[in-house]
Amino acid sequence: MTSGKLSILLAFIGLAIVGCLVGGPWLARALDSTTKPAPALLAVDLRVRVIVANIRIADPKDKDNAWPLRRDLLVKTLLDHKPDLVGFQEVTPAQGIFLQREMKDYTFVTSGEKEDIATAMLSGLDTLAFRKDRFTLVSSAAGLIRPDAIQPTVTENALYTLAVITDSHKVFPDIIFLNTHIRHEGPNAVACAERLRQILAEQLKAHPDAAVIVTSDFNHDRTESCYAALLNFKTPGPTLADTFDYTAKKPDEHWGTFHNFTGKAVSDLPTDLIFVSGLAATPAEILRDHSADNHFPSDHFFVTTELRLPGK
Repeated sequence: MTSGKLSILLAFIGLAIVGCLVGGPWLARALDSTTKPAPALLAVDLRVRVIVANIRIADPKDKDNAWPLRRDLLVKTLLDHKPDLVGFQEVTPAQGIFLQREMKDYTFVTSGEKEDIATAMLSGLDTLAFRKDRFTLVSSAAGLIRPDAIQPTVTENALYTLAVITDSHKVFPDIIFLNTHIRHEGPNAVACAERLRQILAEQLKAHPDAAVIVTSDFNHDRTESCYAALLNFKTPGPTLADTFDYTAKKPDEHWGTFHNFTGKAVSDLPTDLIFVSGLAATPAEILRDHSADNHFPSDHFFVTTELRLPGK
């Protein structure tokens, strides 16, 4: 071998040694990153955060708590908790436009695929939303829960919005996501809960492997017959579980979620609820976020839970 070729060979060997010493760890990490998801992405993939949020209609009579004065705080509160799914209640059209403008990373569903304009506007009161980069819409439905039994008091006509969504990351099964606002009047509320089970049962026939999430300003707590009707497993429908862990409640604690902008719960037990079927959940948490000057985003506390696959 000539001295020139030997010099070139030694130069290549030297570069290779330097590459191994300097670039080796980097190269190993680069190769490793192609086969293993980043920890942050993995955490997102294996968890779905849900929030139920009654945002309170835009009513000028709220004065210091009127919508224009709290809307930025409301959006900030939601985005700070990084939800994947949100079930909204009491969303007027103007509020809906604002939410969609400020929450650009979310797809909003307000009505079904074949609903008329009037139903679409009404169903917007119970808007639901999901992250665009996480889920895609398969189908939707919306309207009065009991269209064949219109209530004489207009506000007692409960509505729902439903979306079947698929996980873009293929980690979770399809999800039937139903959002509703059950009204106060007892017999009608029970009948609405029974009808909701039928609606979910019909969806499960079309999507038998889907998980189910129900978000609701339920207006009834776990001691009431409406609650029992929704969880009545003797009737067709999913085996729903309330995500609150009531065994953790201390006797002197108030878990009510309506507080009328005061920050003090009106009732002992929560009525803004998240129910699930086919998924495991962390105990629901009441979000009592407020501004530095003690203003609240809504007259209801929001509620959140984190969902995962069973056994994960």
